[in-house]
Amino acid sequence: MNDQSISSIVVPTTNAQLLLPNTAVATMISFVEPSPIKDAPNWILGSIIWQNWQVPLASWSQLLHLADYEQLRNARIAVLKALNAPKRMPYFGILAQGFPRLARLTPDSLTDLPEEHARLTQGHIAVIDEVQLGEQAVMVPDIERLTQLVAHAAYGALPGVAEMM
Repeated sequence: MNDQSISSIVVPTTNAQLLLPNTAVATMISFVEPSPIKDAPNWILGSIIWQNWQVPLASWSQLLHLADYEQLRNARIAVLKALNAPKRMPYFGILAQGFPRLARLTPDSLTDLPEEHARLTQGHIAVIDEVQLGEQAVMVPDIERLTQLVAHAAYGALPGVAEMM
């Protein structure tokens, strides 16, 4: 029997499920109306204040063109730890639709998606892979790259994502 497992969280977003390591999620909070960020792309919904930090809020579904808009009623925010821990942005938020669920990943718990379920998001710079977890398709984001994209989009350090793809 293999005792190796990774504690993970499946976060529901519009038209996708994100699979995140438990250690990457600082907390889940109720939706707070974000303040706009001037000149940010549409997938940056604004910023919120959380524990005295300005936290940019991103829409995973709009970033990956899975949705044109987000339903904000009953939405939540997954506050994620920035992996490369920039001093200016130690946290960022991802809009969640509903409550996350815990998952214990073992070497056998993830399988390739059937080819008929493959999405156009494969190859996007923020996606490591899209796999099957039980009966559900989940996306594995590249949190380091996602942190960089959010920081650059929110603070204007690089051109928009569409220009980088």
